[in-house]
Amino acid sequence: MYRNEFSVSRTTCALDAITDTRPGSATNGQAVCRSVVDGTDPNCVPLNNFGSAGITPAALNYVQTPGFQSGENKETVLNGSFTFKGAEYGVQSPFASEGIALNIGGEYRKESLSLEVDNAFLSCDLAGQGGATLPIRGSYNVKEAFGEIQVPLVSDRPFFNELTVNGGYRYSSYSTAGSAHSYKGEIVWAPISDIRFRGGYNRAVRAPNTQELFAQQSVQLDGATDPCAGAAVNGLVNGNTAAQCALTGVPANRFGLIAANPSEQYNGLLGGNPNLRPEKADTFTAGVILRPSFLPGFNLSVDGFRIKLKDRIGVIGADTIIAQCLQTADQQFCGSINRDASGTLWQGNAGFIVDTNVNAGTLTTQGIETSAGYTYRSDSIGTIGLSFNGTYVDKFTSDKVGAKFDCAGLYGAQCGYPMSKWRHQARLSLTTPNGIGLSGNWRYLSATKFERTSSDSDLAGPFFVNDARVKAQNYFDLAATVRVADKFTYRMGVNNILDKTPPILSATASPIGSFGNGNTYPGIYEAIGRYLFVGLTIDM
Repeated sequence: MYRNEFSVSRTTCALDAITDTRPGSATNGQAVCRSVVDGTDPNCVPLNNFGSAGITPAALNYVQTPGFQSGENKETVLNGSFTFKGAEYGVQSPFASEGIALNIGGEYRKESLSLEVDNAFLSCDLAGQGGATLPIRGSYNVKEAFGEIQVPLVSDRPFFNELTVNGGYRYSSYSTAGSAHSYKGEIVWAPISDIRFRGGYNRAVRAPNTQELFAQQSVQLDGATDPCAGAAVNGLVNGNTAAQCALTGVPANRFGLIAANPSEQYNGLLGGNPNLRPEKADTFTAGVILRPSFLPGFNLSVDGFRIKLKDRIGVIGADTIIAQCLQTADQQFCGSINRDASGTLWQGNAGFIVDTNVNAGTLTTQGIETSAGYTYRSDSIGTIGLSFNGTYVDKFTSDKVGAKFDCAGLYGAQCGYPMSKWRHQARLSLTTPNGIGLSGNWRYLSATKFERTSSDSDLAGPFFVNDARVKAQNYFDLAATVRVADKFTYRMGVNNILDKTPPILSATASPIGSFGNGNTYPGIYEAIGRYLFVGLTIDM
């Protein structure tokens, strides 16, 4: 259930108020809804958004309406596998103390999705939704065969405490997307027990899910800009000529006269695509693990990674489409722009940019992941633990059919949610001998910038000063657990203990299409403030 929404139809009636001049009417001389006078809606209560008097409870009760959705995801899985342990049959390297291990098997999965909505969602009567929410129904199945092998080559030898290779292969046949192959290989070398080197390659495949395949197409909020909306200054609209704007569907007699959306929210035709292909990712990793014998309880790992995603499933983005149309005049982009009779992309549902799911472009990221931990045990005070996990993103490059830009450290309509170049979590914990656990956690996100501040021509654009940069964010959490009678575990804690407010951005810098909501990014920043929780686990 979606609460506290305004009905578009009822609000329209409530705002259309006139003076009641009906003789003998109980409300003669007062403001009433026109629909009450003409009989089309006798329950209407006028809504006064202006003046010093507050909105009456009766008016709110009339215009507010709930929305109802009911969805169901189903997954059916049938699998079987066989494991062979070579050591039990003497199948092993003469230089290793462990045998070859092999696992082979098969799996069948069926995924289905259904979503039912009420008339308020279906008819786009909910003011805050940005468009109609349509019902969804669809399913697909996949048949797979797989195998994995681990081969210890050398162990417990000088300069070769361990040398192991691993490999795997999976064949997948999708009822919707055809067949796909995924595979991996890894090598691990430990010259001594204190240090271990590892490196690997992995080809991963992700088939489109039921939402990406079967979501009905409808006009929703999508973009954050229309470069051809606004007044003409010296023959240019936002730096664009009449000829350029004509590429985006602006008639010559509307150039410089198209109204811009004050909220900077523009329509896109969004929805599924049953012809999507699986996307493929190639991942290369190399790293080192340290567990020094002279410092028991300590471990450190550092891994470099490079991932390239091809045939990326998703939308191109309304802002990217219209920008590429202006820059290239390519009909692939310009043909997706549909303006309404007034030339806008936001007044009603007639104006929109086609931005349905496609296999488009690549995504390349590279960086370093690090993890460290230390555990100290004492009979008197208990166990003290320190842990640290951090990720540095050196590059996060998106190539969307001609528009190529690096989003590391940026956020916005094209780059999406804030991609901090450095983020980490550090935790200090204590578990006492009598079963009491205490922990503190520090979460850190480095500063990010609005994509329009970039020097990249595919991203640069005008922006509000307050949107230019989000400073580094620090969050601190506390938690406690109490174990009672070896059966009950009580949990309590506070996340964001300092009640840090989230960065406040304009709708342009945090559009819904990029996971923004409520003028911030709630999936990244703590939008709800301080959060307290309690819990109980009972071991039966």
